[in-house]
Amino acid sequence: MLYKLANDVLTIKDTVTKSEYQVDVGALENISFLSVDRTRTNIALSGCGESNKPELYTCKLGTGKLREVYSGKADDLTWLANEDRLLFNSGNTIWQISSTGDNLQRLFKFSTISFSPILLSLNPGGTKLAFTKWDGRLRNICTYDLLEDKEVISSVVCSYYSWLDNRRIIYSQSGAINILDVNSLKTTTFIQDARVLRRKTGFVNTCHEIAKLLSRSNPVQVKAVGEPKYFQNRIYLKVYINSNNCEKAAILSTTSNMANWRQHFITGQGYIKGYSFLERGETLAVYLEYPLQKGTSPDELLYYHQNQLLDFEGYYPFPDPSFPTIIFPLKISV
Repeated sequence: MLYKLANDVLTIKDTVTKSEYQVDVGALENISFLSVDRTRTNIALSGCGESNKPELYTCKLGTGKLREVYSGKADDLTWLANEDRLLFNSGNTIWQISSTGDNLQRLFKFSTISFSPILLSLNPGGTKLAFTKWDGRLRNICTYDLLEDKEVISSVVCSYYSWLDNRRIIYSQSGAINILDVNSLKTTTFIQDARVLRRKTGFVNTCHEIAKLLSRSNPVQVKAVGEPKYFQNRIYLKVYINSNNCEKAAILSTTSNMANWRQHFITGQGYIKGYSFLERGETLAVYLEYPLQKGTSPDELLYYHQNQLLDFEGYYPFPDPSFPTIIFPLKISV
């Protein structure tokens, strides 16, 4: 799903059903978080109202009207899978509430110190929450078991993460990608850095542009991999390379055993600030950030469908409920 905000109206476009909805958001002075449930029936958005106080609203698509369900700080909006319940972070507490504002329930209080946002994400089975805690300038991965009412704080530092399954998280840090078992807290290396990709089966043939830059004859200065996302049985990641003053960034994907590789996008110039998927993954949304030069925009949002550039007229993709929460509008920073 896509959204566009103009003149106090939030326009929502469903790229699967081709339906279009409009929601009057004039009651909000600004929007901090935006989320759609997995059935694409309800949306939730939070921000400051006319009185400059934080508020949480929901809306059933098709009605066009906002319903205030909570007064107070509400960040990291996450809908529970297949349920009419929404999770949010009030700064030091995770709450759950129905779309109508009923049954407000405190799940757990994780600190006496307010911090937000926390990159909140639910595992596929809906039994564990993952989030990050700031420790100085670093973010540690933490989990909360909804069934056992138990919080676990790991020593694992990450810049971005994604659930692989109900007990494993794939995450990036310091130019590498690793996997964390949230039950045992053991970590394993998935990709140490971009240079090792050339040794992976099939990589050279399917990702030849990146492989050429990683060749031994080509000195590589920066070789980072990051922002891993598990989507439709594939692991997606960003690769950034600076070689002989030639800067390239790409989005690749592979299987969990790294036996099958695909190159989905590579820059001509600029840095990939982030990426996301539309609905079934047939369309890739890529955020590019350019050096501030005369005649260039500082950033750009592009949509690609089967290597063809699409024009969605200023629309942004809705944050995917499968991935950690981000601040509105969807401009990912890793």
